[in-house]
Amino acid sequence: MVIAYLESEILANGMPSNDYTPNSVLITALDEKKEAVSGAQIHIVSNDNMRITPSSGVTNQDGQVVFCATSNADGIFSIQVASGNIKDKAELYFSPVNEAKVIITGREKIGEEYETITIQVYDKNTIKPIKNSIVSYKIDQAINISNILEIALNSDTIRSMITDEIGQFQINLKGKAGGNCIIRVTANNYVGSVKYSIG
Repeated sequence: MVIAYLESEILANGMPSNDYTPNSVLITALDEKKEAVSGAQIHIVSNDNMRITPSSGVTNQDGQVVFCATSNADGIFSIQVASGNIKDKAELYFSPVNEAKVIITGREKIGEEYETITIQVYDKNTIKPIKNSIVSYKIDQAINISNILEIALNSDTIRSMITDEIGQFQINLKGKAGGNCIIRVTANNYVGSVKYSIG
């Protein structure tokens, strides 16, 4: 099948995009009958302010492929999506990033290998808590430690990814004594990190 159209859609996930939290771009390749084209090579061209991962990809059986874009500059930037001579454009918005202070305020050991830790997020300059905000996190440089959605298949242990009235949220970890990592947190347009070790 020959591609006649490319459609680009920005997948919003409730978080402002920046150097840490990506914009996700869904590309759909369609033929003249507006039916999906699988196995199509898609390329993205962007300016120097953005990093695109991956820079090219192949559409799946639904004619779709997803790219992620991060930027260390704020503003609206255009990308060009191309497959052969067929092109489309999308505009991505990146918000300015503020620095957060992230601290561990509590930990609860559950069994031999699980912990629930409480994390508090502040504006580093004003020391005001980032409260009632959607939050995301990732674990970096992990040694003998990993994040998990729930503990021992107990859905009651799934934690809310919204900070409370004092800027706190909880995550579940699985690991061994001596395990350590860096926890990188985004809340609204605040970004910060904290080191953590299992005692």
